[in-house]
Amino acid sequence: MDFITFARTARSLTRQNATTFPDQLMVDFANLAKEEIEGRIVSADGGYLEMTAYTDMVAGQRVYELPSDILNRILKVEVMMDGVNYYPMSEVDFNMVGFTISDEAEILSYSSAYPVRYSLYRGSIYIWSGITIPAVSRGLMLYYNVSSHTWTTADLSKPVDISIDPTPTSVGLPAEFHSLLLYMVTRKFKLTRDNPIALDAEEQTQSLEYALQLSLANYQNANRDRIEQGETPADYGYDY
Repeated sequence: MDFITFARTARSLTRQNATTFPDQLMVDFANLAKEEIEGRIVSADGGYLEMTAYTDMVAGQRVYELPSDILNRILKVEVMMDGVNYYPMSEVDFNMVGFTISDEAEILSYSSAYPVRYSLYRGSIYIWSGITIPAVSRGLMLYYNVSSHTWTTADLSKPVDISIDPTPTSVGLPAEFHSLLLYMVTRKFKLTRDNPIALDAEEQTQSLEYALQLSLANYQNANRDRIEQGETPADYGYDY
């Protein structure tokens, strides 16, 4: 579902228009509902708010500048020194480095007793190894935390799917949860009127919880690498 469809459908389900159900109120409700949903997604999938980025390694180069929005969110770093396999690097505090960083011979000698390590300093990552840095395409793999996307009124006019990550440091909402989000938003609208509007069956508490459990099951069973897998449907104790 894209943003335009979401806004149009929310107003249709509540029998409202852009004046009686304004954009700002809709995104406020959507962001509140998304927080609830995303909290449950993270509980089921700790990697939901993690992303990876790659940097090419240049022969003999130990220092690589990184975007600040990624640098401040790094969880771990892996390096491909042999051009084939990635290996995790441990971090060493830059202030604890015990050699002259401009002296390649000293770096090689000091680092030979350790696995490949890295330091972060002034917006860059420094690689310490007992061998000279090779030229490797996508040789550095960075794992970093991102944030869930906070909707704005401008989003509601975009023909962009809600599941698409809007920036390198924020994620969209998986497609499995779009209908759930829609009904949570319409429920919030109906219940906050001066004269509350009767809820549809899909907006009832039990229906929303069931929809959430089903969405989580579909999300967890989905193979993100597009390899077919057989799965037994989850049993949450509901009568079908």
